Formats: sequence, C-alpha cells, structure tokens
Amino acid sequence: LLIVNDMDRPTPTAEILDYIFPIIKESKIKVIIASGSHRKPNECELKVIFGNYYEFFKDKIIFHDAKDERSLKYLGKTKRGTEIFMNKIIFDFDKILVIGSIEPHYFAGFTGGRKAFLPGVSGYKTIEMNHKLALEDGALPLKLRGNPVHEDMEDAINFIDRKNVISFQVIYVPEKGIVDTSCGDIIDSFYTLIPVAEKIFSYKLKEKADILITKATPPLSRTLYQSHKAIENCVQGLKKGGIIILIAECEEGIGGKVFFEHIRSKTPDEVLEEVKSNFKLGFQKSGRFARVLKEYEVFVVSEIEGSLFGKSGIRVYKNVKDAVDDALKIKGSNSKIVYVPHGTEVVIL
Repeated sequence: LLIVNDMDRPTPTAEILDYIFPIIKESKIKVIIASGSHRKPNECELKVIFGNYYEFFKDKIIFHDAKDERSLKYLGKTKRGTEIFMNKIIFDFDKILVIGSIEPHYFAGFTGGRKAFLPGVSGYKTIEMNHKLALEDGALPLKLRGNPVHEDMEDAINFIDRKNVISFQVIYVPEKGIVDTSCGDIIDSFYTLIPVAEKIFSYKLKEKADILITKATPPLSRTLYQSHKAIENCVQGLKKGGIIILIAECEEGIGGKVFFEHIRSKTPDEVLEEVKSNFKLGFQKSGRFARVLKEYEVFVVSEIEGSLFGKSGIRVYKNVKDAVDDALKIKGSNSKIVYVPHGTEVVIL
C-alpha cells in the first residue's frame, strides 16, 4: 500500500516516484490518498500528484473518507484520550510505503512522517479530538517536544505495526527542489530530517516589525483556511499591536465551512468563548485566528469580497499598495516593515 498526500501539501510525489517507481512497479500495489478531513482530489489534482505515473495508478487509487464509518477500524485510545479510528484498508497489506514531506506546521510543529496516519487516514472523530489540542500553549510551529498535537499523533503510531511501514520523507524547497531525503522507520526517518528542516525553514529577526507583510504560496494560497498558516508562521516577528498583511490569492475562497461561518458571524471574543464550550473540527483554525485578531490588526490582500468577513475585524484590500499605505497611516511613516515572501514555508522567530 502506498500512502501519498493530497494537494494541500507541497510534497513532490511525482518526482519521488521517479526514484522508487522502478522498484515498486512489479508489486501488487494500491495507493491511498492521505487526505484526512479534506475533500476528495479531482482528476486534475490527481494528475499533478502522480505526474507521469497517473495512468499506471489511476485504477489503483483508494480515496480516504474520514466520515465513512464503515471504512474505519477502532484501535484504542492515546494517552491523551484521543479515540483512534483508522482506515481499515491499511491492515490488508503486509507492506506500507509512506511518501511525505517535512515543512513547518503551525500547530503540529512539522508536517510529514506520522501525519500520514493521523490525520491522513484517520476518522473524523479522531482528527477532531487530536486537533482540539491545537488550542493548547505548546502547539506551535517548529515545536515537537511538549507539543500535545505532535505527541498525540506519534502516540497513534503505536497502534500500527511499524515493522510493516517504510517511510520516504523529503525536504522540498520551492525554487530549489528536493534538498534532503530520509528513508526507513516512520518515526526515525522523520526525526533524521528535523534539524535540517529547522535550519532551512526558520529565520530569526534582530528586531520585531511594526508592519509585517507575508505571502501565502501555492498550494496553500488557494483558500484563506490554508493561507492563514502564513500568519501563524510569521506573527512572532511582529510587535504587539502591529499590523500583519497577508497576501493570498484565495481563488477557492475562504474555505472550511465551519471556520468560515465562525469567523464571519462572531467577534474574536465570541469565537474564543465558543471554542472552549463547543469545539468542532475547524474551530482550531478559527480559535487561533481569533487569538491573532485580539493582539494584532490583520489586513488581507485578496480577491475575496470584504463583506464576507463580517464581525471578524479583518480588512480586505485588492492590492498591496493600498494595504501598506493604510498600515503606514496607522503605525507611522517611520515604521519598521518586514516582508516574508514565502510565509507558508518560513517560520519567523
């Protein structure tokens, strides 16, 4: 069984297949898209994921549906009480090959490795329980030790026979390509690349900014739901009360129905109150966004209609110049401005 990411990760799956396809092509093989709670990829997206190998794999693809309870198997509870349901198809194979990439993740520390299973092929309830931990203090980009989300994901791996799993992990940098790889145990291959990823994907500012401009890059620029990661990655480089300007095309809109309705219909204080009392999957995003909105001003440069943001307090602009001009009027002409062109990949410290 081959486990690959969907289009919400920049994993260069097709390029990795250039290396491993000659080894696996004679095997009796199926492939499952580790989409977690995301939608099913369309054919155009599948052609991007598999590249030249799409014709070979197209009849072998299994689409994971986190809400299809008939496809799930209950495995037990993690130490934090997360109930683990995973796609039972993974237990029908004596070998599982995971293809993943390691980038910063705003509440799991990093993507890659264990995320192929949780959230990748886990049930909706499992993902919801795990992602609720994103609202705890230790859930931060680049942080693994003491990060409740990461530790819960790693704990979930204990319900799988790791001896049956081979993990092929890469570090992929836009405009440079694959810069490092690791293959082997699902946990060990992940940790092997973490020191490299920390060095590549983090940048320490000498002085925090009054105005920070950050840009979401594809594929995470497709919706505000995913583009928000650029804010989380960069907001530590901003002075309290500062202005963060997010540039994101958001050609598919705001994304995440629960997140969207939450953000537009309530003030940040109201969002945080409901997150505590009635958590739903998607609230981890709106809850963290609300935290940002309470401490900083957020401008979004996008084609999204500004009225859609309702009570959130987010300002929407059609071009960067207008957003910067307004920010300078508020913060002053001598403001320190920092620009982060790859905000969804780089974490500002």
